[in-house]
Amino acid sequence: MFRRVSSAAAAGVVAAAVMMAGPASAGSLQVVVTGMDAFGGRVHIGIFSDPEAFPHSGRIDGTEVPVFGDRVVAEFADLPPGEYAIAAYYDADGDGEFDTSALGLPKEKYGFSNRARGVLGPPSFSEAAFRVTEGRTTVQVAVD
Repeated sequence: MFRRVSSAAAAGVVAAAVMMAGPASAGSLQVVVTGMDAFGGRVHIGIFSDPEAFPHSGRIDGTEVPVFGDRVVAEFADLPPGEYAIAAYYDADGDGEFDTSALGLPKEKYGFSNRARGVLGPPSFSEAAFRVTEGRTTVQVAVD
């Protein structure tokens, strides 16, 4: 036999099920940057989640890693599951700035997740986007 359940009781059952499921677990992100051709300097890595702000502002996390070889690795913990993009550059002279020419052309190596490249500017967020899920996600970025 079928029984009718009031909407209040049904809502209570649904709320209890959602609470038992809990929030989505945070993930970790490992970023491997390659392409440095000298020792010294630093690699600057920015993580973005806002398509409208990428890659100029709205960085949600980031770090600077000293260069002692042809690759650096950075770890980011407790990222909520979602879509992200990475922008990185190799600050070879270690001045903390992304150096450009008088015409605005890059003088230092840079790269984005998914090896995304823009035409006359940075790539779109969607071209560089990847998903972070529960557990560990590893992303490679080559600076050219």
